[in-house]
Amino acid sequence: MESITTDIQSYFDSLDAFDGEHFAGEAFTSVADSVGCCRIEHLIYSSGTLERQNNVYVTADEHQSEFYELSKDLSDAKRGFTRFYFKKFFPGITDELKPLFKLFSSSVSFTLSYRYLEQAVTKLKYYNQETGLPNLHYYAKIFNRYIADGSADSYLVALVNIKDSARINHFFGSNLASSAFSDFGSKLAAFTDKEAGEFVTHMGGDNFVAVFKKNRLDELKAFLNGVKINARFRDENIVYTLAARSGIVMYDDSYMHAMAMITDCMQALNAARKTGEDHVVFEGHIASEKISHKEYTNAIKEALDNKKFLVYFQPVISDVEEDVTLFAAEALARWIHDGNICMPQDFINAASETGLMTKIDFYVLDTVCAKVKEWLDQGLDVVPITCNFSNRNLVNEGLADEIIKVIDSYGIDHKYIGIEFNEPNYKDELLLLKKCTERLKETGILITIDNFGSGLTTLRLLQEVQLDYVKINRDVITSDDERGMIILENMITLADKLGYTVICDGAHEEADIKRLIQCGCKHFQSFFYEKPLTERFFERRLKNRIIPRRQ
Repeated sequence: MESITTDIQSYFDSLDAFDGEHFAGEAFTSVADSVGCCRIEHLIYSSGTLERQNNVYVTADEHQSEFYELSKDLSDAKRGFTRFYFKKFFPGITDELKPLFKLFSSSVSFTLSYRYLEQAVTKLKYYNQETGLPNLHYYAKIFNRYIADGSADSYLVALVNIKDSARINHFFGSNLASSAFSDFGSKLAAFTDKEAGEFVTHMGGDNFVAVFKKNRLDELKAFLNGVKINARFRDENIVYTLAARSGIVMYDDSYMHAMAMITDCMQALNAARKTGEDHVVFEGHIASEKISHKEYTNAIKEALDNKKFLVYFQPVISDVEEDVTLFAAEALARWIHDGNICMPQDFINAASETGLMTKIDFYVLDTVCAKVKEWLDQGLDVVPITCNFSNRNLVNEGLADEIIKVIDSYGIDHKYIGIEFNEPNYKDELLLLKKCTERLKETGILITIDNFGSGLTTLRLLQEVQLDYVKINRDVITSDDERGMIILENMITLADKLGYTVICDGAHEEADIKRLIQCGCKHFQSFFYEKPLTERFFERRLKNRIIPRRQ
């Protein structure tokens, strides 16, 4: 018993390492053996019908016919059961073993349920629900990883569009068209060399994104010129040949982000339509169309150099019973160019492609620190203000020290400043985040994670990274899906138990706010309460932190 409890961290590490199929590791086996468990079975029932059944832990020992069972609701229609089978001649759980068995059974059951829900969320976020193929979010996640690790140089990205799809839809109907497009996507995906890192994603309808090795360009073109598909029409199987056109981009180091390549793929695809060619590679005559983009980028650089960017403050509101008050704020960059307020996504995308995003991040931080210093000198009660930093900045080993240097240059307490990162999407990014945030946290700077629960590192993030706020965004919180609401409620409960403040971001309708409050959320960043404010109006809000309730 003593040897087990002294190494309990290794046991929890084995739970964290659960691959979705089997529990493994000496620490896990040691605890299972101590409580006489030789087999664990996981079952999922949907509306009373067995949907999934698999053994997640099995030893060579014979087991008793009796088992101990725990169950959890996964949604209104789904319920998960975890069965623990004991060794055939195991005498039973003694009083001394009861605490250990309770810990073992509860932690295993929770891990299985959480991993199932995590997989469900991942499927919703990263896969097209009609075809089952990965979607554009998946493309961005994977190809950004290729860019980060330096392997992108050998790849091309093709935006593939099925020809004559409108005619197929018109003559045969949307059901057959959807079936045909789905089969086309499956065959294109089957044509990839998965071991070489090639993959296909479905943008929707008749559009696909294909990532292939550059040396397979001619093979890809030939394949797209005629793909035999199978579809159902009026209870009959139809074999039909589809052809597709494509706009193709060969990766080079001028691309800082995966989505920048999609923009150029679209230009190449438009050129293909205009010229009547089937496949056009983005280069030369098409690249000349990017002049305006270059000028736009130069204008961003000039605006930064001349301090022409503005900082707005989006209030974070605490809504507890009758009190609605200012809790914190997020600093947002705004830019007025040629007399017009530019949409954030426009200049942020351009800045991300050219490496200017880091300059914008530090520009906002510097502006916020200056204003906090000014407000404190006025005797105002200042709330914490969070500044966004792109996860790309994490490759800079000195990022944390550079942030601390800016804050300290104004002589303000670190408790007034927060730094917000997106949830990492892969392990290496998580490790970089952990290292950076540890340095920031040890000096008292607040840490926020945006898009909480949307990445693939949520469990390790909660276990390994020191946080203050977790922000759940609109894609999750406005879902009317019952399963989605169960996931949301459990996310809020889990974060709350770990001592993190949950902020729901982007729910602007009263009905959504009420549902979130029922799920346990108390903090909101929402137009329902207040829109982003200029420095002057935010200063007024600091002086009067009570937010009037809408009638």
